[in-house]
Amino acid sequence: MKPRNRLGWALLVVILITPRIQLIPVAGSFIRLEDVLFSVNFMWLIYNRHLLIAIPESQIKLFKILIAMSLAGLLSSIFAAVSERNSLVTGILFSLRPIEYATLIPTIYILLNQSLKGINVVLLILTLTTFVSSMLQTFLSLKIGTNRFGFSRSSALTGGPYELAMISVLLLIYWLKNSRILLVCLCVISLIASASRVSLLALGFGLILLSFGRFLKSEKPINRFPRNSLNLFKPFFLITVIFVAVVSTSTSEKFIQVLAQYQSRIQNTESSSLTLRESFLLAKSAPRISSSHQYSEIVFLRPPDFTGGLESTDASARRRYFVWFTLIKTFFDSKSFIWGLGPGFAGSAVDGNYIRIVAEYGLLGIVCYWKWFASLLRGSRFWFKSALAAVLVTGLYIDIFTSIKTSLILYIFYMLSNREKSHLF
Repeated sequence: MKPRNRLGWALLVVILITPRIQLIPVAGSFIRLEDVLFSVNFMWLIYNRHLLIAIPESQIKLFKILIAMSLAGLLSSIFAAVSERNSLVTGILFSLRPIEYATLIPTIYILLNQSLKGINVVLLILTLTTFVSSMLQTFLSLKIGTNRFGFSRSSALTGGPYELAMISVLLLIYWLKNSRILLVCLCVISLIASASRVSLLALGFGLILLSFGRFLKSEKPINRFPRNSLNLFKPFFLITVIFVAVVSTSTSEKFIQVLAQYQSRIQNTESSSLTLRESFLLAKSAPRISSSHQYSEIVFLRPPDFTGGLESTDASARRRYFVWFTLIKTFFDSKSFIWGLGPGFAGSAVDGNYIRIVAEYGLLGIVCYWKWFASLLRGSRFWFKSALAAVLVTGLYIDIFTSIKTSLILYIFYMLSNREKSHLF
């Protein structure tokens, strides 16, 4: 393999397994390590532009949609800055994310043309590093990745427990589709370590669709995973199994605590739903916001007591609903229905990707994301649709569409699915 090709594979692996590292604070946001990696990836693409030949029209269209999404964000950022609702720098930084993600599409295309085995090995490395790091956090309380900041649940080398759970769900669906049961088990354990309720729901939807696809004549399973491709990793598999067995038996009390925590969170879900009266109470208590700075102060720095009169005992659900109502009220008060409040207005987390799209991007964002969904669905196999469905369900309660690792895995799956559909293997 040529050095320039090795660099492409190395970039793909590093982006997938590197924890989120914030380098330079800029206007309420950060320039992160992944931004530097995307810059290197862009230069690598320019150097290898001669390999970008015969790209399928579906992938070109997806690339154009992501560019349009960024342009819509930039337009929204300008209007938000003119009306003094949001910082122009913050809006631009958030708007550039889709362009960064768009550069992944030609990269995956080049690497997939070189080696299907290489793509599967990359996913294998991600599965193993995610599993091992989540186990080290869960059983040995190792402070690595975002767990350095006090997460009581495992987040492995991701941006948090929810991103870990989403990655585990996507990999689980892929390995199950390829009948790799040991890897499926590792993904299940990583998912449990995250203690994510919404991802468990997402997995249920994904598995239902995956099972339904098995009955379709046009969706006969295609297992193109090379049988001998895992020979090099069999010793590592053996070590992993021994590690799990030893740790599970020697720290069984800790394992029981993890399961109890997950069970407790699932039980709290029953009390997280709001009655109509409670919804009116939250909507009434939601303040009127005039700027992103004021929003950050109220929601993150000095959050009010919005629990009065609510029967829900789920703190995360109460906060989520309060943020939703605050954003919705601010959006309608602004009358910026076409371009929204501006990318990045709501900061790092809304815990509801659809609410964020509508509030920050307005009608422009709705159109762009609808085109994005439709483009991914068109011409893909059913196993990919099940993975996409899991992401869409998670988006109801988590800002998962902006997760770089989730996006990268999704685009890898999309191209694998398209190749299967076109019988290019």
